[in-house]
Amino acid sequence: MAWWQDGTQTKGIVKTGHIKPVFTNVNRGQVYSMDSPCSVIPEIMPDGRTILLTVDNPYPNYTVQLDYKITNQGNIPVRYVLDTPTYENDGSIFVEVVNQFPKDPSDVVLEGGKSAEGTLTLSVNSNIPEEDIHTLQVQVPMHFQQAIPY
Repeated sequence: MAWWQDGTQTKGIVKTGHIKPVFTNVNRGQVYSMDSPCSVIPEIMPDGRTILLTVDNPYPNYTVQLDYKITNQGNIPVRYVLDTPTYENDGSIFVEVVNQFPKDPSDVVLEGGKSAEGTLTLSVNSNIPEEDIHTLQVQVPMHFQQAIPY
């Protein structure tokens, strides 16, 4: 005797949670142009998802490294997508920001409650006359997406 069933069944488990990755720390690290009058002041914006870099007296060939930490304050694993930094100026200043995240490749997916570190390298690549005084603000936003297991 045999039994036949016409159809299929799929069972699954759905868990809900929240996604909340934020910048939790940013520090100025290595400065590669010690004789420059330039300085960079990093700060995390109140939303926790943007780093603001205030560049005073941008000077040609000034380069600084900034170390930051991102913490996933949610409970859903996330994968980070850091956006292109933006800044406004009169066209005479070109700033390049290179982002390296994560420092440790095992941190590509960040589980809930975990943190990972990254590095920003900011370089001023313009021929600005030394007597010109400028202040430039560079915004480095963070975007994220849910990490879907492969």
